[in-house]
Amino acid sequence: GNLNWQAAYEVEPASYAVALRTFKGETLTGEQAMHKFREGINREIKAYHSKHGLAAPCSILDVGCSTGISSRWYRRAYPAADITGLDLSPYFLAVAELEERRRIAADPSAKRISFVRGLAESTGCADSSWDMVVFSFIAHECPQQALRDFVREARRIVKPGRVVCFVDNNPRSENIRNMPPVLATLLKSTEPWSDEYYSFDLEAALRQGGFDRVVTTEADHRHRTVFGIAV
Repeated sequence: GNLNWQAAYEVEPASYAVALRTFKGETLTGEQAMHKFREGINREIKAYHSKHGLAAPCSILDVGCSTGISSRWYRRAYPAADITGLDLSPYFLAVAELEERRRIAADPSAKRISFVRGLAESTGCADSSWDMVVFSFIAHECPQQALRDFVREARRIVKPGRVVCFVDNNPRSENIRNMPPVLATLLKSTEPWSDEYYSFDLEAALRQGGFDRVVTTEADHRHRTVFGIAV
């Protein structure tokens, strides 16, 4: 579904639609909703590092970066970090690279984001090479075995004492739990693994996979951030 230009074209409007739907009870523009949505995620990432006495990450791997929207928001939070976005779709990555060139052209002093093609479960990165690895809204698209593989790969590439974070839909959200059956069925037509995601104990998988201080926090009333520190 993501290996074509149409999917790449639809990422940005779809992202704004998600943000607007998240805060549909508020009178916000698309830009305002997106800012609130993404800053909520960055807030939780910073709070987790602060709570556990961790320095700001100097290197970040954004797994499932899509067209680079999430990577650019992590750049806002950590302007000095080395950030790499990883995705399987060459179409998404082409758009990400184009947007990055535009960003740098507008501000030549800004630090560049790199984009590479790869698999979330087999990134090709060196062992213990990242201060933070973030899985950005890909977990709900995958079966449970893939989620276990993501955890295993994260433990391999995250430096000991540093952080993994899964950003995704929150199975405990009242909005999601009370979704009308017709809408839930419609969503499953494009996200066939959603039941496996919502029934998967990600916190337990992280603990079993070699992460400590595992915790779930709410980025907003629909989305969660699940953290762990590699031991």
